[in-house]
Amino acid sequence: MQKHKCPICGDSLYNGEEIETHHIVPVKEGGSDDVENLVHLHKACHKQVHSTKTKTKAGSKSLSGMIGNSHVPFLGEGREATLEPYPIKFPQMSRKEIAAMLGVDDLKQTRFYQEVFTEGKQEGKLEGKQEGKLEAVSRMLDSGVDLNTIAQWLDLPLEMVKKSDQTN
Repeated sequence: MQKHKCPICGDSLYNGEEIETHHIVPVKEGGSDDVENLVHLHKACHKQVHSTKTKTKAGSKSLSGMIGNSHVPFLGEGREATLEPYPIKFPQMSRKEIAAMLGVDDLKQTRFYQEVFTEGKQEGKLEGKQEGKLEAVSRMLDSGVDLNTIAQWLDLPLEMVKKSDQTN
């Protein structure tokens, strides 16, 4: 798995550049369209692979053998999750595989995610508190406490307490 990095330049694939999918073994040389034979590259890096001998940043893998016009646009302008005409098989992938493919761990490190996550937790706590209070209404009514007192004690609007009484 390439961990959302371009193997040519080493930068994130999600840096705003167009992404293309490259056949490691070109189709004309017997390469398949299977995921194992595909790698995502920035468009400029892909062009470089097809025009010169290129090495990864680490210098360990020569990509000079990747020749031929064998690219497939990936998540381009329309942002469709397909390798045209080969759809990604999400239903056959585990939650862990999809999370890794989409970079969920990277997303969780962003300030945006952290803020939204915190807001969601706070909203969930408030909703949970309110649900607990509404569940207490029927018990309090069974004990003979009147609606106005319940609303005051639980710090709930009287209408909400009345509505809860009607649904129980």
